[in-house]
Amino acid sequence: MKLKAIQRIRATVFTTDQAHKVGVSNVVLHYYASRGRLIRVSHGVYRLPETASLDLESMIKDKLIMVPQAIVCMKTALQLFDLIDESPAKIHLMVPSENVPKRALMNVKLFRTKRNLYKRSIIKLRGIPVTTVERTIIDLLRFEQPISLAIDVFKRAQNKKMIVSLSQIKRLATPFRVRDRVHALIEAVI
Repeated sequence: MKLKAIQRIRATVFTTDQAHKVGVSNVVLHYYASRGRLIRVSHGVYRLPETASLDLESMIKDKLIMVPQAIVCMKTALQLFDLIDESPAKIHLMVPSENVPKRALMNVKLFRTKRNLYKRSIIKLRGIPVTTVERTIIDLLRFEQPISLAIDVFKRAQNKKMIVSLSQIKRLATPFRVRDRVHALIEAVI
């Protein structure tokens, strides 16, 4: 049975290319999706029904399959670092300003960034590309979040014994054009 071949992919979500590699055609994928044996997540992306309830990391990985150039940022990055209590209604992803997806993505908020700044201060966290804590603080300030949120994030990171470099935040302030807001942040935390 072709469904067993799909299960051998061993991924939360899979693409049509992955299905083709195990001998499953588009016709079979459409048939299973129409019968509820597969869930169509997006164009060319499917999931098995038993994986429908997903954790945050799995949901992020689903979205990154649809937008492979994206980087997790803002409040979703803070969730991954466990530096925020609230769960935003949408997953926050950063994309280069000249390569924005044309289709609307459900439960995703996109933040556009110039290509030369796009990959600054990025790390992999459990296999997910995410902005560093310092870069996340800069982005919060850049996208007009309250300074109090950035201060709270900085203090929570310190309480969790995470190393957050004020000198790195200062270095990032100039290219991201948030020097005044960073100055106010540094005054508040020192």
